[in-house]
Amino acid sequence: MVQNYRSKYISIFSLAAVLIIFWFIFAPVQIGGQVGYVIINGNSMEPEFQLGDLIITRAQNAFELNDRVVYEHPQVGFVFHRIVGQEGETFTLKGDNNNWMDSYHPLQEEIIGRYWFAISGGGNVITKLREPANFTSFALIIGLLLASIFFIQKNQTKRKKIRKKRIMAEKENPGSTSDNRQDLLLIFGILILAALLLGGVAFTRPIIKTIADNYSFEHHGEFNYSAIDESDIYDTGEIQAGDPVYLQLTCVVDMEYFYQFSSPRMVEADQPGYQGYYQFIAKVSDADGWNRSLPLVNRQAFSGTEFSANMRLDICHVQQIIAEKEEKTGTKNRWYDLTFLPEIELLGNLGDKPLADEFEPRIAFQIDSSMMRLPGGVESLVMIEQGMVENSIEVPNTLSIFGLEYTVLSARWLAGLILLLSMLISFWPIRSLFRDWKESDVSRIQVQYHPMLMDIKVGSLDDQGSQIVEVSSFRDLSKMAERYGAMILHEAKRNFHRYSVQDEQTIYQYTLDAIAKQPYFS
Repeated sequence: MVQNYRSKYISIFSLAAVLIIFWFIFAPVQIGGQVGYVIINGNSMEPEFQLGDLIITRAQNAFELNDRVVYEHPQVGFVFHRIVGQEGETFTLKGDNNNWMDSYHPLQEEIIGRYWFAISGGGNVITKLREPANFTSFALIIGLLLASIFFIQKNQTKRKKIRKKRIMAEKENPGSTSDNRQDLLLIFGILILAALLLGGVAFTRPIIKTIADNYSFEHHGEFNYSAIDESDIYDTGEIQAGDPVYLQLTCVVDMEYFYQFSSPRMVEADQPGYQGYYQFIAKVSDADGWNRSLPLVNRQAFSGTEFSANMRLDICHVQQIIAEKEEKTGTKNRWYDLTFLPEIELLGNLGDKPLADEFEPRIAFQIDSSMMRLPGGVESLVMIEQGMVENSIEVPNTLSIFGLEYTVLSARWLAGLILLLSMLISFWPIRSLFRDWKESDVSRIQVQYHPMLMDIKVGSLDDQGSQIVEVSSFRDLSKMAERYGAMILHEAKRNFHRYSVQDEQTIYQYTLDAIAKQPYFS
């Protein structure tokens, strides 16, 4: 009985270990696992991946440029594309077969996982199974299988009663001497399997990986204008940014532009190392395509990461240019566009990467024969443009094991340590079992069939009125025990051993004389 319970516990432990390993490898993210399953429903990743393929991904703590990943778009759903850029905490992705970037930039927590492997056409199979007719057929097949199992079990009721009777008898007799060596081998065998699995994953991953560590930066420009209100029609007595400028009040508008370059990765000591050039142009144009440029500030150099420039515009002169154009062409427009174009070039080093970038914002006004106005409001006077210098760094590669993070190097050491210790500890039960296997037929039977054996006192088996059937080999006896769900009763007297299986009025037995060295495999 003790052996019977031990066998059940070993089976439960083995099943639990297999389920844990299976969970670690294949559990989907929807129920807390690390694996994502996505069906391809487009052609954006052709030719490598086709419509209807099943994509399997694994969760990662960091993603690199060129990784193929699945992310969750808030409107579209799951998308399988390739990472082509990173800015801060967001990623830029693109389909291999697309000539445009994804408009949505997911965060790291929105990425389900990195491509692991694909099953060609696997998604089509799943899609077909979801159809009502196919799903009903599949459910019917499962139902028939369960029903067949039920009827088989029902037919075995008699055998269960016999087994129950045998168990009651076992309680009245002492169990065989426990042998934990095979149990230990099973436990350490599972540990060796887990170590090989961990080592297989760890040794196929590089110790060091390259990740994106891009340098983001920002161009910031602010435009301002003012003019004197000699007619005192404004509350402040001055025309300020956002107010219309009437030509009958003034022709001269003073303008100021402030520029600043910044980056989270830049320190104050880096600022003097930057230099650049700037110039300002005003351009008047109409809807027909005519335009005329007016230089405001000629090309000038600056150093550092910021500068300010002052300029003055005679809008009456601009109006004269427009009037001359209309007179010579015979065309008239209600409004003309007056655009201010700062052109800024910046050179320097951001981190250890060279930077050469241009910033060319547009400040749009409108002008007619009576005034100049700002249609976009004061918000349009502030211009911000962000950029990025691509950079990468090498960091230790990591593995996620049951929610815990390990470096690949430490995972390799852990796998090797578990493997080495398990093999060393397993040496003793292997050596002991091998020695017993070679010693005699009795010891070989004990080694191979000990969970099924029960030692009883000689003569305690009630065989009166029973038919005695002598089997030719112990293997045949073990098959009878499995058929009737019974233990094999073992009687030993000096060198004589008798093994019996009782089924109602029939006793199947196998006798062995240890001195004769009768082979039990015959």
